[in-house]
Amino acid sequence: MIPISLLPGAGRNAFVLDGTVVFKECLPDRQRICTWSAHETVEIASARALCGPFPAGPAGFMYSDDLGIHLHSESGTEALVVCPEASMAPSAALWKGSVWFVDGEGRLRESHPGGAPGGPLFEGVATVSILGGALAVRSLDGRFLLLDSPVIAFDDDWIEGSWPVLSEGLGLCCCRPAGSAPALVSAKSNAVLVAGALRPFHWQGHGLVWTESSTGRLCGTPLPLEGLRFPGTPGAVERGALFDPLVEIDVPWMHQRWDTPDWFDGSWSCGPSSCTMAQQYYGRLTPDSIWCSSPSPGHWSCMGNYIPTEFTFLGFTYDIPGVSPGGVWVPGAHGFICRDAGGAYWSYMTLYLDQMGLESDWAGTAWSTLTSELNNLWPVVCSSTIYYSGGTYGHIILFTGFCEDHTVVVNDPYGDANQTGWGQSWRYPNGKACLYDWPGYNNGHLEIGAVNQLFNARHEVLVPADTLVDDLSLGFEKRGRCRYWHEEQGGLGGTFWWTWSTAAPPDTCFVKWKPQLPVAGWYEVSVFIPEDHAVATGIYRLSTAGGLVEIPLDQGAWSSEWAPLGTFWLVPGDSLYLGDFTGTGAQHLAFDAALFSPQPTSSPGGGTAGSLQAATACPSRGSIVVTLTGTAFSTPVAIEVFDIAGRLAASGEIPPGEEAASTGEDLPPGFYAVRLSVQGLVIVGRTVLLE
Repeated sequence: MIPISLLPGAGRNAFVLDGTVVFKECLPDRQRICTWSAHETVEIASARALCGPFPAGPAGFMYSDDLGIHLHSESGTEALVVCPEASMAPSAALWKGSVWFVDGEGRLRESHPGGAPGGPLFEGVATVSILGGALAVRSLDGRFLLLDSPVIAFDDDWIEGSWPVLSEGLGLCCCRPAGSAPALVSAKSNAVLVAGALRPFHWQGHGLVWTESSTGRLCGTPLPLEGLRFPGTPGAVERGALFDPLVEIDVPWMHQRWDTPDWFDGSWSCGPSSCTMAQQYYGRLTPDSIWCSSPSPGHWSCMGNYIPTEFTFLGFTYDIPGVSPGGVWVPGAHGFICRDAGGAYWSYMTLYLDQMGLESDWAGTAWSTLTSELNNLWPVVCSSTIYYSGGTYGHIILFTGFCEDHTVVVNDPYGDANQTGWGQSWRYPNGKACLYDWPGYNNGHLEIGAVNQLFNARHEVLVPADTLVDDLSLGFEKRGRCRYWHEEQGGLGGTFWWTWSTAAPPDTCFVKWKPQLPVAGWYEVSVFIPEDHAVATGIYRLSTAGGLVEIPLDQGAWSSEWAPLGTFWLVPGDSLYLGDFTGTGAQHLAFDAALFSPQPTSSPGGGTAGSLQAATACPSRGSIVVTLTGTAFSTPVAIEVFDIAGRLAASGEIPPGEEAASTGEDLPPGFYAVRLSVQGLVIVGRTVLLE
């Protein structure tokens, strides 16, 4: 065996031209088109990104770059179609004196060499090639169509899941599943010619050549050129100079097998898992953590229990049984989406997402649809076909980003198909943000064989938390059984959550508001009480540098307004908590927004707080000395000292025109928060240690 190239992408578009092998390599920092003969590799073209090569008959071969489509022959390289439509064309063919190519939006176009292309002929196209004098078009959803001149028309009865090739003496053959395994099949007699064959092509004078599914090696009859082979298993391209996503969103990932309960085989649960990842991105279901023992030593999974276990959310109970491997029937997301088929029903996937509170529908297969959704920071569920290690697999995945060169970022619930051991426990975790190639493209990653259908998964995108934390913020964390949570329209930002209060501890449901506080300081903390479903007296618990502070608030005394909880010395990392235990059961308790307002730093009465520094000293046990360095104030500066429980421990003032004062007598050692204010406006806050 003679390996020609071990770099990613080398075996994808390879073909033989007059005894010379033409192929593409994807290097870490660039891509290049090469030829190989007499054990020597020659670089023909090199750029940050290239598409091709594409056979061009006896004339040579074509490739495309950011300018358009070029022809390379014995006389050199010439531009055939230079225009924006042909830029980075993923596929091209010379046919009937014209250049036929696929543009970046998956539309088939025709152009005479040197001329401008005509309007799109077909949409949803992945590749175009010449097959026995006809034009072979492969669609994004994996079907093939043979076109002939002068009549070009679609035939609805495409050869689904096939890979056609025309061979001397055998006529038209197709590589398609024969039973459960791929095989090279005669289209005329439907007889199996070669079992376990993939990606066949015809080598003039040698007959059919194909990829052996079990080894990834190139085979033929007879075996050509001293065992010539192309590496069949794609290798992962490291994220480096070439990986430049236009959009990439951070979506939580889960594995359909290793993040689900030990007793359940999630091998068929790619659809439920992808939909669960989409809802988790928006923070819909509350975590339901389980311990997964495989792979060793085990790990916690916060969403996997929803796949095979009955649950209720927003009034919908997921108790419909669905079949899983081994004939095991389970409820939950798997039962609802897969039912009697084992695999996912598309209509039930969109219904499940709708019931989660998302907007979902069938969205077609267009690249522009994918990019439009992701530009709005919405992930996209996809029913795809994956060609992996000699097999063809229907698979549901979740798109989370894309690059200009049609590399897509995927949360794959089965793991990273660029690597061997796809789906196996010893590869866990490796399915988050995988790099795959859109159908027809070769950037050195696994090429998605077909995009059968895209599905919207839209909702209000959670915004980063700052000093305002709403229920649509990343800092809003609700916990407890999801059946007890109810979402309503109204409140701040248009939505809020509520649950029933309980009379006995501990809390069954609770929310934690986690702000991003810029600095340590004094903050006024307020909560927004919506206009309804707010009756109970909640016990808010505020974590502070001095300890936990409990603040009871009668929500029924407020309506569609901010309710202040008080002003506190806080540091980054402090948070606010409200649970459903109030001491009185069966009352509505609302959870909406919390606001942490920094106190003003400007000061009246002479001087500017921005030009001042506060220095605190503890010269003796029992008192605190406060010194202001800078401009003295013409009005008194109030001093307040709080203990770790937030209680006022001492107070005093710095007289007008002076810069220092002592306060507190016989204070015990410990941490204290000191606040200085002028005419009610806080100018300085510090934490001090009295020892």
